[in-house]
Amino acid sequence: MSRPGEDRLAIFFDTAKKREVLEEKPKKEEKIVVKEEVKPKKARPRRRPKEEKVKERKDFLREAVEFGLRKPIVSVNSPVISAILHYLSQEDPRFKKSRFVKEILMEGVRRKYPSLLEKVIEEIAEVKAEKAIERMI
Repeated sequence: MSRPGEDRLAIFFDTAKKREVLEEKPKKEEKIVVKEEVKPKKARPRRRPKEEKVKERKDFLREAVEFGLRKPIVSVNSPVISAILHYLSQEDPRFKKSRFVKEILMEGVRRKYPSLLEKVIEEIAEVKAEKAIERMI
């Protein structure tokens, strides 16, 4: 007569042997061939001449400058920044949140994108000059 649990042990050892058989590595003589799907190559977009790229960048810059002049407001969604600015404004009644954030952002942009900042400033001057001339006419 079998003891309770012997059947479970027999099943466990049988499954362990089956795993060993399944996990055995193939012999050196046997080669496993795995076929990979051949994916069709995507067509590359046509490359534009450098002149067109420069023109597009100039258009993007002009568009960005005009947008910046129309809507010069930037918002930041950060509870940490909001708490710090609120604390600073309560500590000093003359503290201006907008001016403080503007100074910090300009300093960061000067460090990270100095050439872009110069281009934007020049473009803003050009756009303002064009608008002033239009008003005079």
